[in-house]
Amino acid sequence: MFALLRKLFSRKKSGLDAMPYAKAVDVAAKDENLQIVFLNPLIMLLAGAEKQKGSPLTKREVFAVRDSASCLVMPAEKARAFGAALGMFNDLHQINPRRCWTEWQQLRDQVQLE
Repeated sequence: MFALLRKLFSRKKSGLDAMPYAKAVDVAAKDENLQIVFLNPLIMLLAGAEKQKGSPLTKREVFAVRDSASCLVMPAEKARAFGAALGMFNDLHQINPRRCWTEWQQLRDQVQLE
């Protein structure tokens, strides 16, 4: 698994750079084969932000967490390999970033905020 991650993140070969989601959207829009991959599952980021705040996140706060989340933009084939390498997150619900507010409202009570 680590060899695959090293290959995916090798700057010499891939040129992948982490960037905030807000910027990744603009980059990915230039090529329909590019996909945005969150480095940490959005559901975990939202749960952590809500735990830190101590109360439910507002719609604006949910979008702020999403927009500042570190992402990579990569070809679909590399995105699938990246997802497979991070199989430890397969049991986590993946929140669609375009519908993050609605999906977070549906899932937030299921996430343990301990």
